[in-house]
Amino acid sequence: MMSPATFKDFMSYCGPRWVSLFVYGRLTNNAMLDPTRVCVDRPWWRDEILYDRFLFPRKWLPDPPPDPTWLGRVVTPERVISIIGVQRGPDELEIQTVFRLEAETQVSNGRALDMRAELVNAKSQIVASGPVYGLRSSAHGGCDDCGDEKTEPYPRLVQAFLPDVERGAILRIRRAGKDVWERRASRSKPKLGDVTATLKGDTLRLSWTVSAGTEREPQYWVQWSEDGGRRTWHALTANLRGKSATLDARGLPSGRIAVRLLASDGFDTAMSRPIIVTVPRRAPEATILSPRDGQTFVSRSPMRLWGMLTDPGEPPRDEQARWRLDDRDVATGLDAFIEAPKHGKHRLRLIVKAHEGTAETSVAFTTVEVPEERDDDARETR
Repeated sequence: MMSPATFKDFMSYCGPRWVSLFVYGRLTNNAMLDPTRVCVDRPWWRDEILYDRFLFPRKWLPDPPPDPTWLGRVVTPERVISIIGVQRGPDELEIQTVFRLEAETQVSNGRALDMRAELVNAKSQIVASGPVYGLRSSAHGGCDDCGDEKTEPYPRLVQAFLPDVERGAILRIRRAGKDVWERRASRSKPKLGDVTATLKGDTLRLSWTVSAGTEREPQYWVQWSEDGGRRTWHALTANLRGKSATLDARGLPSGRIAVRLLASDGFDTAMSRPIIVTVPRRAPEATILSPRDGQTFVSRSPMRLWGMLTDPGEPPRDEQARWRLDDRDVATGLDAFIEAPKHGKHRLRLIVKAHEGTAETSVAFTTVEVPEERDDDARETR
């Protein structure tokens, strides 16, 4: 539950951002919004209220429903050719990444454009094709759909997925029967030579040699695995260039992991042997999400204390997280509400006892008093 003093639950998309008085009035006491008691007035599982092929492996739910632990996102990756680029005009396309990999092909944050990507074999036959999608890149919800495609501004990100059915001879993107981008396969495949990986602190340094069959430089990906590469590989970074890279390793788990390098020209992919590196245990890190450093509050108003802990061990219990306001304890747990202190400058500290030690951080904030309404002001407003 969130405090109504600091959180809102009515919001609209596009402009105006907040719901109007007319819409609010239409929603108030609307019979269609009459709440019911879940699983008492009407068992929800008797109707098909949602079908997502990733969330629900089976279309029909049993009655009664199974244990909630069965709910999980089921993703079945497919062998595809991924093409990503920037469209700067109707016929101006700059392709940045072409890679063959296993991925989920559903594009949920874009819409199909009037272009198609095609894989052509040596006999000039189209062996695979797929739509090109314009990806939404706005930071707010829904407004990309407010205009039509003809008036949508450039540049915009685009992506296409093609079934990886064969090596092929040509990759191309066509619009209105004309090629707007094309890449031809080289005569020889890229080959990786010596690949080294060294972990120092929070930095992973890689270097490699490669021989390519074309002047076009291959693109490189780095992957890591917790099981030595026997079952799963996770992406660490993509679209590298050159013969070396320095990567941030803070997102890697502690312990022994395998790292490998992939080089691709869009038609062939070379993989290095797995390289084992040992990631040491890291000290826990605490972060205060609310209040923000330098934020201002009204004295005696509800104030949320919200923090998080980055730690490879077990999540902390409520009593292990302690909030201190101006050198006095005010709350426990990573999410709590207190009354904002009297006006002035204050220092808030979050102290968390974790598996590998104690993490501490702090922010400064200010509170102000709101002057009471005077009789003269009240008469003027009338």
